[in-house]
Amino acid sequence: MFRVDARVNGIEVQAVVDTAAEVTLVSDRVVAQLPETVPVLEHVSMKTAGRGLQMNGSIVGPVTIQLGDMVFQERVYVAPIEDCMLLGLDFLRKHGATFDIVGSTMCLNGKVVPMAQQGGLIEARMSNVTVTRTVRIPPNSMTMVKCSLGKPIGTFALEAECGDLIVPMSVYVSEAGLRLPMVNMSDHHVRLKQGKWVGGQKRYT
Repeated sequence: MFRVDARVNGIEVQAVVDTAAEVTLVSDRVVAQLPETVPVLEHVSMKTAGRGLQMNGSIVGPVTIQLGDMVFQERVYVAPIEDCMLLGLDFLRKHGATFDIVGSTMCLNGKVVPMAQQGGLIEARMSNVTVTRTVRIPPNSMTMVKCSLGKPIGTFALEAECGDLIVPMSVYVSEAGLRLPMVNMSDHHVRLKQGKWVGGQKRYT
C-alpha cells in the first residue's frame, strides 16, 4: 500500500493511493476539521464490497487538493472511512497517473510525486468472521452467506479459509448485515454450521 503527503484545503493528510476505489474519498473527520465549510452538492449512498453493505456520505466541492507543488480543484466524496483520504481512480485517470512501483513514485501531469510504502497488514488488529446461521451451499454454485464479525475494526480485508469453498479476497466495511459471496466449486453440497470460523478480518495500515 502506498501513501502520499497531501493537503486538503490546507489540512495536511496522508492519502492512500487506491486504484481499487472508483472515486476519491475524504474522511468525514478530516472535513470536520477544515477551516471553512465545504458546500455539499449531493447526499449519496455508496455501496461497499459485499451485498447489502453501504455507507451514507456526500459529494462536496470544490476542494483544494495539493500534492507537492501541484494544486487541484476537485469534487470529492465524504464518508466515514478509517483513512484520512483515498485517491481513487477518478482523480488518477483525470490527471494521467502512472506509477513506478520499484522507485515508489507516482507521476501526475508529467510531475513526479514521491510515495511512501506502508507494510502489509497489522496482525494485532485482527478479528474473527463466523457464520451467523447454518447454511447448505449447493454444488457448483455461489451463495451469499450471512456472517458475524468479531470486534469491528473499520475497513478490513478478509482472509478466508473455507475448505471446498472459495471466498473472493476483497475489502469490506465492518457493519451489521455482512454477507460474503461463497463459491462451491465441488460436486457435492457443503454445509457450514452456525458459528463456524470462516476467516479473519485484518485492518490495513
